[in-house]
Order: sequence, then structure tokens, then C-alpha cells
Amino acid sequence: MPIIRQDLTGRKFKRLTVVKKIEKGGWECLCDCGNTTIAKDSHSLTSGKRKSCGCINKPHGRHGEKIYKIWKNMRARCNCVKSSGYNKYGARGVKVAERWSNFLLFVEDMGEMPTPQHSIERIDPNGNYEPSNCKWIPLDEQKWNKSSSRIVEYKGIRNNLNLWAQEFGVTRESLRRCVVNEKICENKLSALIERQT
Repeated sequence: MPIIRQDLTGRKFKRLTVVKKIEKGGWECLCDCGNTTIAKDSHSLTSGKRKSCGCINKPHGRHGEKIYKIWKNMRARCNCVKSSGYNKYGARGVKVAERWSNFLLFVEDMGEMPTPQHSIERIDPNGNYEPSNCKWIPLDEQKWNKSSSRIVEYKGIRNNLNLWAQEFGVTRESLRRCVVNEKICENKLSALIERQT
């Protein structure tokens, strides 16, 4: 009689959520602390023997802080198929820098959040979560940086059309008419600003 192996993908065991099956019968898991770990077999998870990535024995003491939650959610939406944000991140190929599997290294690279009203922002919304592509940004500005946002150039600087409109004090629609070949035409912009003053 063949052995029936249960698919544990998406199930939670103590602090570990199973992400996927790996070779040799093991399971890749995402710990509540945000670290990825390997459980060598199903029994170690289902029996309760394996409870975490090991962080229970070495806590960094920041589990309740907002920066920790941001880090944990960033990793989940890129790595865990069952995460509500996976379709917009992991499924699109957005990855988290290997170095950032460690919370303390993430904080070392990003620095502390300037205020609780900040969140992590990918400069290129189609790029990965990595030191060269991330910054802290106020939540009210983050809404403009989406993969569906229109990015245009002005004087060699690329930015979201909405943010340019805000900077120039004009509406998005009026500024959109100043864009030629994904660049803001200076003459058209000057005329627009002149008309509004």
C-alpha cells in the first residue's frame, strides 16, 4: 500500500507557516519572526517538535514594534503563497534581498523608521526589496508609487506624474497634457503654470 503524503503548504504549526515542499521530504517555512527555515520532515511540524526558526530561544525583543511588522509582512508577501499580497509581489517575481532574511540586518541597512507614519517604499515599484531600491516614506506619499503609476521625467529626474503635479501645484490631468515621450515639456509646463497664476 503506497504512503500518502499530506500537503502542508499554507498550514501553520506554532510560529511556522509552511511555504512549500522541498527536496528530500523537507518543508520550507516562514517563521512569525520573518525568517525562513527548513523543517526536515512533516513529523517535526505536525508533532509540535519544531516550533520556530530558533528565534524563540534568541529573541531580539522587537516583535511588537511596527518596523518588525513591516519587515515580517514584506517577507510574507514575497515568499508565502498563502499571503494576501503574494499575487502583487511574489507571484510577479518581487524578491527580498537574501541579507534581509535577518531582521537585524534589515534594520542595519534601512535604519530606524523616521516616524510611525512611515512605511517601506520600493523606489522602482517593479524592483526587489533590497537596500539600493528601498527607503522610508510617509504613508500619505506611498499611495503614488504603484506598478500602475505613470512615471515621467523632468530635468533628468524620474518621478510619479501625481507627485510632479503636486510639486508644481497643478492638477494631474493638466500636467498629463504637458508630457511628450514620457518627459515633461518645459515650455508646456511654463505655459500651464503661467495660466494658473
